[in-house]
Amino acid sequence: NYERGVQDGGWYPMFWNSKVRDRLIGLVTALGARFGNQPNIEGIVIGETSAEVPAGYGCSDYLRVFESVAEAAKAAFPRKSVIQMANFACFDVLAFMRWLVDRGIGLGTPDTFNFKRDLTGGVYPLMYESRMAVPMGPDVQWDNYERNNMSVREIRDFAIAEMDPWYLFWQIREPYFTRDVLPAIFSRKLPAAERFYSGNSASVRPKAPI
Repeated sequence: NYERGVQDGGWYPMFWNSKVRDRLIGLVTALGARFGNQPNIEGIVIGETSAEVPAGYGCSDYLRVFESVAEAAKAAFPRKSVIQMANFACFDVLAFMRWLVDRGIGLGTPDTFNFKRDLTGGVYPLMYESRMAVPMGPDVQWDNYERNNMSVREIRDFAIAEMDPWYLFWQIREPYFTRDVLPAIFSRKLPAAERFYSGNSASVRPKAPI
């Protein structure tokens, strides 16, 4: 890792380092060998693209690592949902997301909130555009609860309207999760999930995992 401390929310992996890249590829490959055929494993999520590249390393190096790890995860979990979290990077994130869709790799974003909609650089619209082809799985992280100007149910409805996700990953943060998230989950299912389990998945989700 480099530069960031715990007080900043964690560390940046050195994605541009070839040894780190090889270990990440080895990790997802080993996970696929162990869990790829487990019926109760839905899929795998790859960490977000937002990190800074230090002097001496190019954005193209950084991008190639994400492409390599995503392809390795897809090969390791061919019958599962594979989702890459994307928000911003030094490279063209939207072009990278289209590259992922072309390879049957799903899209996610680390945050779901409307007051930063313009900062996502078109991530939400591209996810909505691609929702019938590959899995969509945005996050709701801790600051989405605490710094959002929406209630939990409004966050849920915003995600449905903006991205129509197959999955919505809620961070377990109290008191929000027990008090607000669980009732919101039970009161309205994700339409994409309802379509999938309605028996029409072959026509609605052509690249859905078997």
